[in-house]
Amino acid sequence: MKVSTKLFGLCVVINEKKAGQAIRTERLRTSCVELFITNRYLSSSSTIYNQTENYLDELNTINGQLMIWESHANGTEVWFLKQVKLWRTDFKAFLKIIESETMNFKERL
Repeated sequence: MKVSTKLFGLCVVINEKKAGQAIRTERLRTSCVELFITNRYLSSSSTIYNQTENYLDELNTINGQLMIWESHANGTEVWFLKQVKLWRTDFKAFLKIIESETMNFKERL
């Protein structure tokens, strides 16, 4: 999962950065997740869409924090390092749900 790889890599960079060092970031892309939620093109239970909405909320929260990083570096870095364990758990759980739903979809074809 590309998102978690980026976030965990970012946390490693935060841990290893030197005082005054700038860290280059980019916002997480969420348009495909938004499209999936809005179109609901899979005939799936509402559970998959509710979980996807929760995932999108997390991504948007992360993007919001990335936007204020420059002006609130210390607080943002502390927040990222505290959140990384939660993300690891949440994103793995979400990936399992998506994988299961993909298998179900393939079986229905």
